Amino acid sequence: MRAALWVLGYLLVMCLPWLLAAVSSWRRGRRRQRGVAPKRDTHPVFFRRSREWVAREEAVLAARLAVIKEAEGVVRAADARLSPLYETPVPPGDSPVVRTAEVIVEAEHARVVSEEI
Repeated sequence: MRAALWVLGYLLVMCLPWLLAAVSSWRRGRRRQRGVAPKRDTHPVFFRRSREWVAREEAVLAARLAVIKEAEGVVRAADARLSPLYETPVPPGDSPVVRTAEVIVEAEHARVVSEEI
């Protein structure tokens, strides 16, 4: 008995789209017989809802894009004002700063090599 119920439930679930289509077709036919013809330009509720969701998402994305463009404008204005402060000349290769950095890198490399051994 239990197995028969499982099989019946499975068949019902698998045939549900066809059952819904048959019931909808039957209802449309009954409405036509009564003289209440359905409008051809109406769409199911989920299409209207999906259009509303798309419109809402587009509005949110447009607002985000406006905020991003405003932030980019602020960054560009700050960059135009502050860029001369951050421009530092690159020292020549034979300067004491570059030589000191090379010595520090060589010393660190030698320490790492000696720790590995």
